[in-house]
Amino acid sequence: PQALPELVRGVRQELAAGVSPGDLGYTLARRRQHLESRLSVVYSSPESLDERLADYLRGEQGPYVLQDQRREGPRPELVWVFTGMGPQWWAMGRQLFESEPVYREVIEDCDREIREQAGWSLIEEMGAAEADSNMAETWLAQPANFAVQIGLAALWRSYGVHPDAIVGHSTG
Repeated sequence: PQALPELVRGVRQELAAGVSPGDLGYTLARRRQHLESRLSVVYSSPESLDERLADYLRGEQGPYVLQDQRREGPRPELVWVFTGMGPQWWAMGRQLFESEPVYREVIEDCDREIREQAGWSLIEEMGAAEADSNMAETWLAQPANFAVQIGLAALWRSYGVHPDAIVGHSTG
């Protein structure tokens, strides 16, 4: 445990030098000895990773930095489940659309195809105010659920998360 702050300072230096979090993660996971003491950090950008590491060095506790929580046994398999009708709601996916370029690109691709084939805009419909939303209608809910789910899959993959299996129900 005493070595973790030194390791964190080294990781922050690598980030400052422009090393990608993916490359750092690979090296830490595959090219180092795995000891009992460890630190896990949840982040969404190099900046948020650096910020959370700085918080750790200041001794600040938070839900995004976990120390000494090692999972025992073999790695569990990861399964993504794609849903059919039912989970949609009028504002689903909006925050991701605004903040995550990978997700937004998938939604924009779906929007282009729907405009070409059906003549309406998925982005406009998903951005409608609650009072004007058609999200409860099957003609919108099914393609919107599909688009959100493949957008999420692309986003997770961009973070390096890949499923061992994918299952679906109905349109999922």
